Amino acid sequence: MKKPYCILVFLVFLFGCNTNQRKDISFESVKNFDLDNVLKKANSNEKSVLLYFSSVACVNCRKIEAKILNTPTIKQTILDKYILVTLIVDDREIAEENYWKESRIFNRTLKKIGAINSDWQIELTQTGSQPYFAIINKEKTILSEMGYTRSDNEILNFLNK
Repeated sequence: MKKPYCILVFLVFLFGCNTNQRKDISFESVKNFDLDNVLKKANSNEKSVLLYFSSVACVNCRKIEAKILNTPTIKQTILDKYILVTLIVDDREIAEENYWKESRIFNRTLKKIGAINSDWQIELTQTGSQPYFAIINKEKTILSEMGYTRSDNEILNFLNK
C-alpha cells in the first residue's frame, strides 16, 4: 500500500506543483465573434488581435497548431503580444441571433457560425484559404497576413512585424 501512495505523491508533485508552467494556447473556436469587443479587449491590454482562420477538416491547420504554434518561442510571442481569436469556417452550429451577419459577399443573412466566420475572413483578407492568419489593429485594418507554412522562422517573423 505504501508504494502506490508514494507514486501518487510524486505525480502530484511533478504535475501539480510546477508554477512555472506556461499557459497553453487555445485553438477553440469563438462561437459568437464580436470584432468590436475583441478589439476593445486587445486595446485595453495593449495588444493586437491575431485572427486565426481554421477549419475542422483542415489537416494543415492541425499540423501548424501541433508543430509550430505550440513551440515555446512562438507560443510565448502569441501570449505576450496578441489576443488570439480562432474562427472555424466550417462550424455548422447556429449562432445566437444577435450575432447573425448580413453578408455583402453572399447577399443574405448568415446564421451558421462557420458561414459568419468565412464571411469575416473574405471581408477582411479577401481570401478563403485555411490556415490563415491576420493581425488586425483597432481601426480594423489588416497589418499583416499569412497562410500555411512549415517554417517556425517564417511564423516568428510574421508575429514580430
